[in-house]
Amino acid sequence: MLSAASPSAIHAFTETFEGPGTSAPSAQTDGPCSAHRRVADVLKLLGEALTPKRRVVRAGDLIYRAGQRFGHLQILNAGFIKVVGHAGDGREQVVGLKFRGDWLGFDGIATGQHVCDAVAMDTSEIWSFSYHALLAACTSKPALLALLLEAMGRESAHDRDALMSICCKPADARVAEFLCCLAQSLDSCGMRSDQITLRLTRAEIGDYLGMRLETVSRVMSKLVRAQLIRFTEKRRQDVHIPDLAGLETFVQACLARTSASRDPGLITPAPATDALPSAANESPEKLDLKRSASLANASCANATSLVAPRPTPLPSASSNARCEIGTPVRPATRRTLHRECLLGLVGPGGAMDSRRVST
Repeated sequence: MLSAASPSAIHAFTETFEGPGTSAPSAQTDGPCSAHRRVADVLKLLGEALTPKRRVVRAGDLIYRAGQRFGHLQILNAGFIKVVGHAGDGREQVVGLKFRGDWLGFDGIATGQHVCDAVAMDTSEIWSFSYHALLAACTSKPALLALLLEAMGRESAHDRDALMSICCKPADARVAEFLCCLAQSLDSCGMRSDQITLRLTRAEIGDYLGMRLETVSRVMSKLVRAQLIRFTEKRRQDVHIPDLAGLETFVQACLARTSASRDPGLITPAPATDALPSAANESPEKLDLKRSASLANASCANATSLVAPRPTPLPSASSNARCEIGTPVRPATRRTLHRECLLGLVGPGGAMDSRRVST
């Protein structure tokens, strides 16, 4: 799996081929202004090296569709795009969200054709350039190669984080983290982070987060009651986040509760059924003997159902050992009772069966 190249490695790599002072824009950011500047530097570098084709799309327009031949990569300069995959039964699944500075089209490199749809969710501007032209330019401008590797590594890391979120995080944390990521993405683009317009429906959000739309609505209502978010209209698409740090704290609290519930050290083991009150003061050998005795008692109770009774001769007329069915057994030692159970002389409940009494 590819990983994002570190800023120091990118700088050293580009200085080796192009000399000092010419390096790819660093991926390390100190805040929204730095992230906005980095995206601008990336677009400037691509514009100088490749002269990409600019395209403006409206909400609902297709950038590319599944099955289409791959030949170009795109980078988003403005707007919001969703990536939709198709299941074998024809269902659609939102598998990715793209913001300013994100790349599109990596899904077609391996097979030569796209496997997902890219759909604009708002008025967006896309820069498109040939994949082969990009590879040719990377030979003379290693900074472009560093940008390409960084974008691929970021895509792989995002897919891993999305899978970990679905597998390990509770529903409350996933929805709250989704809103946090939207706010942070808008903040990195130089836009307001306290006001979010949800371009996705509740069902699409549920598909993306791996849950039902009812769960999405329930969690959002819970966040409203906690005063972490607020809807500003009846359609409940415009979300106001008064305190982004408070929403992030809510996510961490949910994760902490989940970790505590999964920690085996916090689970008190149930006491053993054969433990005795004086077990702490007795030797291990004596405890083993008492456990064996408990198992012998249990076997006596189930002996008649586990061992088929042996046929026994009817009692003779001169026999004085006569008893009726249901007559309680006289007190006997444990060994005698165990032997009689195995021979089928004692019925369930400890009653003597006269039909099985032998002289």
